[in-house]
Amino acid sequence: MMHIRRSAALVVAAAAIATGVSMSPAAAAQNNGVCTTSTSSNLFGELCLYFNSGLQGSHADFNVPTRDHAGYVFSSSGNGQGQPVKNNAAGGRNLDTDCTASVYFNSGWSGVADYIPARSSVGQFTRVYNENASNHWECP
Repeated sequence: MMHIRRSAALVVAAAAIATGVSMSPAAAAQNNGVCTTSTSSNLFGELCLYFNSGLQGSHADFNVPTRDHAGYVFSSSGNGQGQPVKNNAAGGRNLDTDCTASVYFNSGWSGVADYIPARSSVGQFTRVYNENASNHWECP
């Protein structure tokens, strides 16, 4: 069932790209300020991006591939709350149980990336530190 949902998420994201439809923050139903593992309402366990190194400060949570972090803000309480996510993430936590999260330098899932294995975290990005623009998941 989980792989079907993930496949559906990738199909939806690909269709949005092909038709030029943007998956806006509201349409994606994400970034509610709470980081959670996979549930029936999430397509993936969430990727939480943090404003400060060491997984500190406010975070933004993503549960679908996000082509562009523009328009998203750090939504939980803490240092950086309300600041733009794009080009401001210092580290991240991947709460998915199977898939590796990818955080890319460029919008559209391109350029260098930092990778966070399933159920892992990176306290400080090495390639996209404060230079993040999109995220995706790589699933087995």
